[in-house]
Amino acid sequence: MLLKQEVFNKVWDHFITQKKPRGIKSSGGCGLRGMGNTKCAIGVLIPDEIYFPGMETMPLRSLLPLIGFTEIDSHDFGFFNRLREEHDNSNLKTFRENLRTFARHYNLRVPEIC
Repeated sequence: MLLKQEVFNKVWDHFITQKKPRGIKSSGGCGLRGMGNTKCAIGVLIPDEIYFPGMETMPLRSLLPLIGFTEIDSHDFGFFNRLREEHDNSNLKTFRENLRTFARHYNLRVPEIC
């Protein structure tokens, strides 16, 4: 299971460092996987080999154990839920600052940009 810092680093790297687009479904909403194999913040944590389309409609609390987060308390759930919300309610420009605020809230280190 990834630690919160590792989860944060993975999301930061995907969206901020690599500047990958967010996962937008053909219907227009954010998705774990979107058109062109784009991903949302939670989707970044799901290895391609275990992803299946039915995950798109699963509640976050049911999805997390499937991707290796089996011992989730309410604080941990809040971490993932807020990460998802920060992504879903941001554009790439605001997402960077929202992630910095998120990191401060959870006492995480923001990776340095090379």
